Amino acid sequence: MIDLNVLFALNRLGSLKLNEKLKILNGFSSPDLFSRVSLYEMEWLLGRKLRMRSFEPDELMALGEGDLKKTNSLGIRWTWYGGREYPSILKEIYDPPFILFWKGSLPSDLRESLAVVGTRKPTLQADRSAYALGLDAATAGIPLISGMAAGIDGAAHRGALAGGGVTWAVLGTGCDKPYPRAHRKLAAEIVTKGGGLISEFVPGTGPVRYNFPKRNRIISGLSQSVVIVQAPGRSGALHTADFALDQGRDVYVHENGLSGRTGRGSALLADQGAPVIGCLKDIYPNLESPGHSMEDAYPMASGTTVEAASMASKMMRYELKDQLKFYKGRVQF
Repeated sequence: MIDLNVLFALNRLGSLKLNEKLKILNGFSSPDLFSRVSLYEMEWLLGRKLRMRSFEPDELMALGEGDLKKTNSLGIRWTWYGGREYPSILKEIYDPPFILFWKGSLPSDLRESLAVVGTRKPTLQADRSAYALGLDAATAGIPLISGMAAGIDGAAHRGALAGGGVTWAVLGTGCDKPYPRAHRKLAAEIVTKGGGLISEFVPGTGPVRYNFPKRNRIISGLSQSVVIVQAPGRSGALHTADFALDQGRDVYVHENGLSGRTGRGSALLADQGAPVIGCLKDIYPNLESPGHSMEDAYPMASGTTVEAASMASKMMRYELKDQLKFYKGRVQF
């Protein structure tokens, strides 16, 4: 019988890989055994020197017990690598999370999922293309995975919700601390409409810079296909693409996110062989619907350049204030 406090204590050892935590758990699964293990014994068991100045198992047990109590008190659900609810598709990747937390639900292993990610500062055309992908995924009944960041991620989530679909956000924070703050209403809507917030970080974990690239392996890990809508030369979305390729996932780039500085990373992926798509039907050719365009989501008054620029400016101001509203796939101010 595995002790839950030992599980959560091991989860605190962030410098250890999953297989190392499982070795320790197998050898010291009871609180009594774990509280007596020494740093030397752990190094002997793992076969390497650990970068720890000290190792105090009793302190780790106390911290783990606190994490477990906080998780339960907030109503956040969790499972560990050996648990029945742990997504089997996530077990396929290198270094899966030891413990996985979520609010709402987890995506089903029985349904193929699509990840849509990209830059936090997209062009209007790329932003609306991400929204259209989310809208089409909802229409086709394809679960959508993203990171709920500003820009492309948020647009994809909103498109899926506007189409009546289900979407999941993988966070770089605890499930109780959705980030950015402007997306907290979006996070609540994701949960109430059947999706969920997923994280490997314990409740109470705030936005720490190095946690966001780490979570990208889970975004791709939960998906069969990944679309990079738009990414500059240095972008977290490119990390997601790297993880996806290592995990054997299909990686695509969108034709509306290839130009300019903001699309340099996407263009590089295309040059390296990533298929370029214009709509969801290019990935799933058996879809009945031809797909939505940017104009379907945000119809312009007459399509002139001046009016389009005016609409884009107005949308940007409202989105920054979290005042952009949607109804049946169309924008309302």
